[in-house]
Parts: sequence; C-alpha cells; structure tokens
Amino acid sequence: EQRRRFRIPPVREEQLRLFTDNIPEPVVYLDADRRYVFVNESFLTLFGLARDEVIGKRTEEIRLLATTMALDPHRDQSFIGEATTYEREVIDAKGRPHWIRARCVPDVNFDGTIKGEYIAGHDITDLKQAQDALAARESQLRAIMDGVPAPVAYIDRDETCHYVNRSFLQYFGLAAEKIGKLTLRDVVGHAIYQSAQTMVARALTGESTAFDRLVPGANGVRRWMTVRVVPDAGPSGEIHGAFVLMNDIHGLKQAQEALRASEAELRLIMDNVPARVSYIDRDYHYRFVNGHDEAWLGQARKELTGRHVEEVGGAARFALLKPIFERVLNGETVSTELFLPQPDGSTRWEAVHYAPNRDSEGNVVGIY
Repeated sequence: EQRRRFRIPPVREEQLRLFTDNIPEPVVYLDADRRYVFVNESFLTLFGLARDEVIGKRTEEIRLLATTMALDPHRDQSFIGEATTYEREVIDAKGRPHWIRARCVPDVNFDGTIKGEYIAGHDITDLKQAQDALAARESQLRAIMDGVPAPVAYIDRDETCHYVNRSFLQYFGLAAEKIGKLTLRDVVGHAIYQSAQTMVARALTGESTAFDRLVPGANGVRRWMTVRVVPDAGPSGEIHGAFVLMNDIHGLKQAQEALRASEAELRLIMDNVPARVSYIDRDYHYRFVNGHDEAWLGQARKELTGRHVEEVGGAARFALLKPIFERVLNGETVSTELFLPQPDGSTRWEAVHYAPNRDSEGNVVGIY
C-alpha cells in the first residue's frame, strides 16, 4: 500500500526517468512528508543505493544517507513556498567526499499548499578545492606580507585600498576592517597625496615609479619613506591596480643631513684657513677647493669640482707636480718647496704639503 501511495503514475515516471537519468547530476523529488518519490540514476550511483531502498522513505530512514544528507536549516524554506540553495559536503558510495550545491524548489498546489519539492544537485568539488587552494595561497601570501617590516598596500584603479599588511596598519594607526573604505589619499593625507599624485597616475598607466616623501603616521610620527608604486598588469597588459611599497629611509636621510651639515661646517673652517686647501681623487680630479684656492685660481668652486688638475693649472705645472702625486698615492706624505707656474702666467716659489687620504681598508683614495 505504501509503495502504491508514493509512486508517480507509470507514464509520467517513465518520461521523467528517461529525461533525468541522462542528467549527470543528482535529481530527486520529495513529497510534503519529505519522503522520496523520485530519484534519478546519478543520485543512486553517487550513494551506491538501489531505487527500492529509497522510494517511500525519509532521509533519516536510509542508513547510507542518515548522516551525510541531514537536512540543512535553510531547507525548511521550500516547505513554506520559497526556493533555496545550499551547499553540503556528502560522502559517496566509495567513501570519498563531494561538495554538492543543491537547488530546492517547492512544488505548489493550485490552492497554495506545498505538495513536495524538487531538488537538483550540482557537484562543485573541483570548485571547492580550487577555492580552498586559493584561500591557502592568499593566507600564505598574507603571512609573508605581514612579515615584511615595511608598509605595503594594494590599490585599485580608483585608488581604493583593498589590501594592506600589518606594518601598514601599525604605521598609520588603522583598523583592518576599515581598509576597504579608504582611498590612498585618506591614508597618507592630502598634502602628501597632492605632491605624489602624478607618480601614482603614471603607475596606473603601467609605469613603475618611486619618490621620497616625509610621510605622517599615527601619533604624530613623521618619517622619510621611499614610496614605490608598481602597476598590477594582467596577461593582456590591462592595469587592474597598483602595489604601494614604502621603504623607511629616515635613518639614511638623517645621515645625509648630518653629512651636509658636517660638510658645511668643514667648508666654513677650510675657508677661514689662511692657505690654499684642495682635495683631488686618484684620477687627479678636483673634489674640493676652499675659498683661498678659488680666489687664486680665479674660478668658482662649482666650476672647478670634477675637473682635471692639468686642465685647471696647465700642463707645465701638472708635469712638475705629477711625480709628487704618484708618491702620495703610494702612501707617502710629501712636504717640499717648488718653483711653479702660476695662474697669472708668472712663476713663484711655493711651499706645498700633500698627504694621502685612506679608506677603511687602508687604500689611498685621494690626496689632500
């Protein structure tokens, strides 16, 4: 009696089975009591069941389906007249896991009552595996980027931040959940953005750019950064966005500023020494001259720097000095008096003193 009650009329069932058995995805029909009225061949093959083991029974009454096909909480929507979709991991007849995306559509009587539901499944195992692999790669990438001790961000073509690493969040004092709502201008500030806008625009057209800026951070911190903007180009050359990398060069800038200050102080001292002072490198090019040397040579410091001693002082003077220069480059300090040609064409006795300049390894790199 139960068999007869739950069977579809023979002609209709034969037509339905002929159609659905050629669909490579599971298809079932449950009545209002959630008993199986129809299942296709793909469903039976997936779970290793015979049709007689399924028809007329509920899921919980079928041993092989009792745990793997427990009803999803959203499934009740079908029995109140709403179509629903859910995803579920199931175990097939060989014990292998499959991810199934099921679409449940209510079968409604003319009077609005629910007489059953159609369920069509789609195997999305490959998609899930790809998603899991992508999530693992993204997690690995995030772990790597969070380990980079410099601020890194990714912006789209509208300059909205889509990803930033931990160093970026810490430097700018930002919360991770706010990142997707902020643009690069919001993060670095209007003044910095305005000065760097051209560089960012060039990167978004496919050109890598770099520039140095004093970047304000959280709690009033301001540090010099080399900001590199690298375009994110697709296979066909389209630009999706750009990577922004900020390398802290504050220590370098401070050292450069200290060096400039030291050089200025040294120049002030040398300019007040009552003698001509200069420095030449191993190739006999001027690298420094003091004020007295400028006045004697009759040329400005910027015109002398980088020029050869012979070009500045003349061939005759250089010929007399070169043997002494060679001795100094071999590590000897030389003090002597020479009768030398002068810039004005005269010849005068000069007391000269030349000393080697050595690098950290003791190599002579120039002459004072």
